[in-house]
Amino acid sequence: PRLDSKARKVLQDFYLSLRKRKHRMDLTPVTTRQLEALVRLAEARAKLELREVITEADATDVVDLMKESLVDTLSDDLGGIDFGRSSGNSRNKESQRLVKVLTREAEAAGN
Repeated sequence: PRLDSKARKVLQDFYLSLRKRKHRMDLTPVTTRQLEALVRLAEARAKLELREVITEADATDVVDLMKESLVDTLSDDLGGIDFGRSSGNSRNKESQRLVKVLTREAEAAGN
């Protein structure tokens, strides 16, 4: 399936908004791989309905799916959004790193 102009615009706008957000915060890099994934998902959505053209509705559904996926990935155990999770550092890893640093400092101080 091929993208119509409205679908292309929806995917492009979402991708660019992710890239802008990444630059404002210290998040996982957003690469063309995410854009390619959006296009592949939109293609699959159109194929599912046996269409040759990816519509704006297909693109919007894919963007909604990606947003849900991001929220699910970034959500902590209490349902809050933990942006530290996007950089690959869960709270547990951060805690372990802090303990190691404190242990080294205590050993260096002779405690």
